[in-house]
Amino acid sequence: MKKTKFTTILTLASLILSIMIPAKTIVRAETVQTENRPETQKLQANYGKMPMLFEQNKGQTDKEAKFISRGKGYTLYLTEKEAVFQLQKKQVQSPKSKVQSSKTTSDNLRMSFADANANPKIEGAEEAITKTNYYIGKQKFENLSNYHKVNYTNIYKGIDAVFYGNQQNQLEYDFNVSPNADANQIKLNIEGARDMSIDDNGNLVIKTENTELIQQKPIAYQIIDNERREIEVSYKLSEGQIRFDLGEYDKSQVLTIDPVLNYLTYIGGTDIDEASDIKADANGNTYIVVDTDSLDFPTPNSRQSSDGFGVAVAKLDPNGQTILFNTFLDGSRDEGSIFASAIAIDTNGNSYITLSTESRDYPTTANAFQPNKSLCVPLAQCGFNLEAAVTKLSSNGAIVYSTYLGGSRADIPNDIAVDSIGRAYVTGKTASGLTFPKKNEYQATGIFGQGDDAFMTVFNADGSDILYSTGLGGNSSDGGNGIALDSANNAYITGEASSNGTFPVKNSFQSQNAGGKDGFVAKFNPFAVGEASLIYSTFIGGSGTDTSNAIAVNSSNQAVVVGLTGSTNFPLVNAFRSTNQINEGFVTVLNSGGNGLVNSSFLGGSDQDEANDVALGNGGLIYITGETLSNNFPTSLPFQAARVGLRDAFVTKLKFGSGIISSSYLGGSGNEFGRSIAVNGNSIFIVGRTESINLPTTSGVLKATSNANATDADGFVAKILDTAIDSVGIFRPSSTFQITQSTTNVVSQTLTFTSLLAGAKGISGDFDGDGITTTGSFSNGVWKIRNTNFPIVNPFSVTTTNFGVGGDLPIVGDWNGDGIDTIGVYRPSAQQFFLSNTIINPLVDFTINFGIAEDLPIAGDWNADGIDTIAVYRPSVGQTFFANQNILNPTVDITANLGVGEDLPIAGDWNADGKDSLGLWRPSINTFFLSDDNATLRPPVVFGQFGDQPLAGDWDGKP
Repeated sequence: MKKTKFTTILTLASLILSIMIPAKTIVRAETVQTENRPETQKLQANYGKMPMLFEQNKGQTDKEAKFISRGKGYTLYLTEKEAVFQLQKKQVQSPKSKVQSSKTTSDNLRMSFADANANPKIEGAEEAITKTNYYIGKQKFENLSNYHKVNYTNIYKGIDAVFYGNQQNQLEYDFNVSPNADANQIKLNIEGARDMSIDDNGNLVIKTENTELIQQKPIAYQIIDNERREIEVSYKLSEGQIRFDLGEYDKSQVLTIDPVLNYLTYIGGTDIDEASDIKADANGNTYIVVDTDSLDFPTPNSRQSSDGFGVAVAKLDPNGQTILFNTFLDGSRDEGSIFASAIAIDTNGNSYITLSTESRDYPTTANAFQPNKSLCVPLAQCGFNLEAAVTKLSSNGAIVYSTYLGGSRADIPNDIAVDSIGRAYVTGKTASGLTFPKKNEYQATGIFGQGDDAFMTVFNADGSDILYSTGLGGNSSDGGNGIALDSANNAYITGEASSNGTFPVKNSFQSQNAGGKDGFVAKFNPFAVGEASLIYSTFIGGSGTDTSNAIAVNSSNQAVVVGLTGSTNFPLVNAFRSTNQINEGFVTVLNSGGNGLVNSSFLGGSDQDEANDVALGNGGLIYITGETLSNNFPTSLPFQAARVGLRDAFVTKLKFGSGIISSSYLGGSGNEFGRSIAVNGNSIFIVGRTESINLPTTSGVLKATSNANATDADGFVAKILDTAIDSVGIFRPSSTFQITQSTTNVVSQTLTFTSLLAGAKGISGDFDGDGITTTGSFSNGVWKIRNTNFPIVNPFSVTTTNFGVGGDLPIVGDWNGDGIDTIGVYRPSAQQFFLSNTIINPLVDFTINFGIAEDLPIAGDWNADGIDTIAVYRPSVGQTFFANQNILNPTVDITANLGVGEDLPIAGDWNADGKDSLGLWRPSINTFFLSDDNATLRPPVVFGQFGDQPLAGDWDGKP
């Protein structure tokens, strides 16, 4: 069943970015339990719990280091003779030209193996899937391997050492003492310590000038006869060396000595880091781009204080627990900075990044359209002039192509999109005038000689040339903020325009600038030339100041734009909020021709609110993130019901005609800014900026404390599981459905479905992905499906399709995780399931051997992975058998011992935990028995009458 309301998995930058931006990793790890309030959905905590990794050195840092690892507050280098910890210390510096920041220096602590083998064998073990790429000016280090462990073989005679991260991502190192080897050989020298002591708990405390490194009380054990036997052990300080004082043990068996490192004291921090954009692919991987000003990223001493900002790109697996690649793009000056970078992805997992750069040595490729930065003129007015850059990365994060894009003055890109054959589309603003690259343009840039112009540029698939490039602007300052494509690769850009009378308008809904600054939307055909390439261009705004920040295009070629408006008379249609009390967010839908509004509404509360990004779901669903100062920002099923800091981020799910479906604050005691949002199936991803030290997280997640503030911000990443509470219904042959919105307070509504075939069985599902379960029927291979429950009598939109044969039993589910339910059948005579991923002209996409002839089929998402799989209820034994894979011969993954012979099965998510579970309807007593865990039953629900057939679903898509 499709799930449609908020349950959250919050992952903050201190988790996701602990590997991406080691300089922003946090010092003290703690677990935060969210208060169990009635208005808070169940929080889940797996996303972002990533392991500690050891990166192989291939020249990206000092040659003595064999492996590098980044922990909470330190970077570790493993050499042949020692482990070097670089512990961070912050020093506040004077403000930079664009943003205030601070710089980080380091205390070095060296732990060497005294009197050890000078040339031990050092090698990585348990290679991780993560690959790392560095592009620093013209240097490149690609496809670097990462490992879960590093082994030192024969560091002492008969003694090996292994470094690894434990389940809490703390660094551990074990000494494995072979039988009859002398454990007293182990001696550690510490260089760089101001003081060493053993505290009352047996922990070793190593103090430097500014920091503390804690080695927890060691553990020693032996495995004898498959049993772990603890051996008494403690630290011993002798002549400035660390040794281990061991109790009695069996010297004929292997001995393991296991200290645990835990960096506990937070002294200062690092610099500004901001997650600016996120995208998700069809497999649920996420791609994040981060602007960072941290000197010790990607490796300490690889950047100079003059380097300024760099840009990091990371690809995370669907669980957020593995970084598949991590790529750093940097020149000798600022990249990204306050001009946020953007990312797009194609169907092959390639990523396309656009960013601003001051560097003349930004990494470019030989085949690039513009391999060198333009010369800024006149030089006296240039300073560190910004230029746009576009870089394509392969699925493993290596550069495919990289190019500058710009002219003689500042060029700032703000968004990027990519089409099905890998052509990149970029929008932003340029002050370069006639020197900005143009081709087949509708309008040259700078023709009025004043202010900035918006631009839109299309690259060919290998980045060696531009196919189309145009300006769009008038006699004042104008710029493009967002770009999106439709299925025909028409490009829609949105932004802000201060020009009036000279800004190009065509086929417009609003032909004049109604205030000092208005939003605009323009649609281009980049495969046409000149005048024909502009399809429409229109202002959107009122008498105040209006800015359009982001755009998406739905399947009807309607542009959906969001932003900030200061206008009380902003144009509204079908508004769910019609009053602008101060500056308000807005969401507006233009018709496909651009000359009219389909829907438009304010979004916000009584203080300032701004919508920064938008993503679209199935069935008209709109997802928005941004920032709010309002105490009464509209919430619905929130995971955070109230504003905590001065400014909080927000995430809102809405549908015009239904209003706000789900909406929540997200923030701590400082300021939060929701920058970007992506949707994949029932998962929502948000990234942004945080200035809080106490962002909320969920039980079980390691959340480090932070020193984030207004001048030293962190990025954050949040994953939100978009789930719903299902309820029950019945089908009363041959044409009546009754549905209810609650499993505790049963009030039914009756739906009539005419023209059903004889012997029809009722079905239910979300057949268009709009979050609303609707009804239909199946009879001898003929399906009748509708996508609305109302009007009650003679509903429209009935789809008839053929799938299955006489004797088959119908089944409905989302077999591929796209959020849309499709059809299937169980054939008792063959004990086989046949499932299709389409409704129109369906084909058999899955054949599954499962069950026996008497079984009754159901389907659901039993493990919260977003994909429905099959199950059967066996009346003769009152048992249900669940499979978590739709493969030819699946195993039984779950067995439920509930029910009696007469029961009829259903499945639904009864508690919004993201998992479907079993329900049973007992005809003799007209009663539903529902389970949240397939093991225990809720209180019974009386509903229906003898002869009915049970159904389940979320019937109106609302709370």
